[in-house]
Amino acid sequence: MIDTDGQVRNILLVAGKSLGDDWINDPERYTAMGVEILNAYTGKTADFWLQKVGFNAMRLNFRGQKNLRRYNEKTGEDVEVGTIFGIPRVPAYEVLQGELEESVAERLKNGIVLVGLTASGSFDHYPSPYSESSPGVEVHATQIDNLLNDRWLRDTVRLFACLITVLMVILAGRLVRKPPLIAGGGLILVTAGWLGFVYYMFLQLRLFEGVSPVIGFVTTFVTLIIHRTMLEQQQKREVRAMFGQYVAPEIVEILVKDPKKLSLGGEKRDMTMFFLDIAHFTSISEKLRAEELITFLNFYLTSLTDDVLNNEGVVDKYIGDCIMAFWNAPIEVENHRTKACLAAVACIQTMERLNAEFEKEKGIKMPEMPAVRIGLNSGEVVVGNTGSARKLAYTVLGDEVNLSSRLEGANKFFGSTIMASENTYDDEARKLIEARELGKVRVVGKEIPIRVYELLAKKGELEESWVKALPSYREGVALYNDRKFDEAKGKFEEVLRHRPGDKPTKLYINLCEDYSVIAPPADQPLVFNLTTK
Repeated sequence: MIDTDGQVRNILLVAGKSLGDDWINDPERYTAMGVEILNAYTGKTADFWLQKVGFNAMRLNFRGQKNLRRYNEKTGEDVEVGTIFGIPRVPAYEVLQGELEESVAERLKNGIVLVGLTASGSFDHYPSPYSESSPGVEVHATQIDNLLNDRWLRDTVRLFACLITVLMVILAGRLVRKPPLIAGGGLILVTAGWLGFVYYMFLQLRLFEGVSPVIGFVTTFVTLIIHRTMLEQQQKREVRAMFGQYVAPEIVEILVKDPKKLSLGGEKRDMTMFFLDIAHFTSISEKLRAEELITFLNFYLTSLTDDVLNNEGVVDKYIGDCIMAFWNAPIEVENHRTKACLAAVACIQTMERLNAEFEKEKGIKMPEMPAVRIGLNSGEVVVGNTGSARKLAYTVLGDEVNLSSRLEGANKFFGSTIMASENTYDDEARKLIEARELGKVRVVGKEIPIRVYELLAKKGELEESWVKALPSYREGVALYNDRKFDEAKGKFEEVLRHRPGDKPTKLYINLCEDYSVIAPPADQPLVFNLTTK
């Protein structure tokens, strides 16, 4: 039997016109020459050999051959000097001339001897797994040798090979999820282990499909690695595209290297929200040409954005002249409340510098100098991707977000600059930031009032006037909360001597004067109820 690749690996034991399932008992069968020779040699019947193999054909196990080489001292090369064949060959002329060695003659005695042509020009040669040109007589001799010594190769069920291939494909899918070193080592170990097993079983005369499972395993592994790499590259591009313009480059690189730190599907987190609005923008925009207005916005927003990014914040969006930012997403930021406060204070310092530089650098005459109002609040919000399939935005949602926006607007009522809720101005922030209490406020849309503070400066960087005024202000607020309005007014008036025109102080003086005449009911909390956003 010649396989599709032209090699001889199998040989029929029985043939016939139409062998059915009961081919062993088929009366029209023809047994192979090797089987008939064994019948004559052993006295057994053909049925014995057929039942022993169990199939109408058998897989040949060629003994192979070894080429003998000898070192040639003249040429300095190894030269082939002969061949040792797996099945012994005896030239016909030695038999006819009676020149057989005694050991050869003894082996021929009472043995099976096949007479055939081995010359290459006899046109009876076939390629086999061990030789490019095996004589036909050797094929028959191999069949007899295999049957007589139980050395033929047993094929495993093809379904088993399919099952092994499927299992190795599944294993490849699991391996690619591991770290590269483990995955690469697993690829080598599994491939070598399987091929080693196949070779060991071959020595036990069992044939397993060695190539197909390995091809399936390696192909799946490489395909999934390529797919995974492409997905990772796409994910990195998406991360850079999503965060590159409004997150510090250091944070972007952290997200690119470890995407597990990024949760885009939506989650609840304790975060700090930041709203910054440029005061007097409306009047400024009415007096500047379109190109001057864009220059103005880009000049100011660029530096203010840097203050946010430099303190590990994330710029959510620009809404006209407003910057919305947040902390503690997409990666966790330690002491995010304090860092948001530091960013807000930095923005005030930046505005002072920008106001001094803008007209000189840009050559644009400002109708009036802009200022900023900032609202800060912290709490649990929802953060993640929102939008449509065609356009997504990574943003924050929740009541705490709305409150931070309301606090930014509440600065107008107090005449303050940076308003932070008590949720943001915590014990850690107090260690680094100087602030003053503004009181309890109830913003539009909220029933429960919240205590708010105005951030003034970093510790150790207070203006001299504030160093003198702040103790009196704090005493005044404490007296006000104790409903000692006349005493509180005296303290606030001390503040004005150091900080003339301070609007929150003037607000408290007016309240103290009103409440000194008509005090609020004792059960009525001293809360500022804001009616506008």
